[in-house]
Amino acid sequence: MMKKEAKIYGVGLGVGDPELITLKALRVMRECDVIVLPTGDRENSNAYKIACAACPEIEEKETVCFEFPMTRDKETLEARRDEIFARVSELVRGGKTVAFLVIGDPSVYATYSYIELRAKKEELACESISGITSFTAAAARLGLPLVLEDEELHIIPGSADLSEAVKLPGTKVFMKLGKKKDTLLALLAPAEQKGLLEVYAVEKCGTKDERVFAGLSEIPEDLSYLSTVVVRDRRGADS
Repeated sequence: MMKKEAKIYGVGLGVGDPELITLKALRVMRECDVIVLPTGDRENSNAYKIACAACPEIEEKETVCFEFPMTRDKETLEARRDEIFARVSELVRGGKTVAFLVIGDPSVYATYSYIELRAKKEELACESISGITSFTAAAARLGLPLVLEDEELHIIPGSADLSEAVKLPGTKVFMKLGKKKDTLLALLAPAEQKGLLEVYAVEKCGTKDERVFAGLSEIPEDLSYLSTVVVRDRRGADS
């Protein structure tokens, strides 16, 4: 039997529905030596719950958890990423195969991306396994095409300049809004009232707590941080 390569995998789990996990992600979770979670403990980890629903075998595996600070301070974030990478790289250099679990896709605003960049610098074997993103899952839930023909698609975090972002052409997807949600909705209101935009929001997409909203008037004040806002440009939509 061929010996498996010690490696770091960034495993995309999709948005919450275990049925959306890929076959490759399942195989890697089954075959890996260690599960890594960017959270304080596995019992309260959404990623771990999603993974276990599809692959209960991981409950028997070694699990390493990392509390990640909710801060925008770059020095604090970089220091924590260095600590996480130091532990993960120690596991790989010790001959272990590591599955770093990621909600959504490991290339979209994921902690794993920073680990992968460090791994490549040190020439450690690593690989990303794609997962369903929140915005593609939200579009499927809405039955809505994100883009048609030559339309543009923009993925925008709440930390961006929202007053400029709303002016972009095509479809705009807003993620990680947090306290910026009210600012965004106020910026969108004038164009929606004129029939120039369609605004949708999907909260906790793919989970039992999922909520779907069409139009600014439907979007509640208590919209969760785990929400995706999709804005479709209606100019020329009927042409």
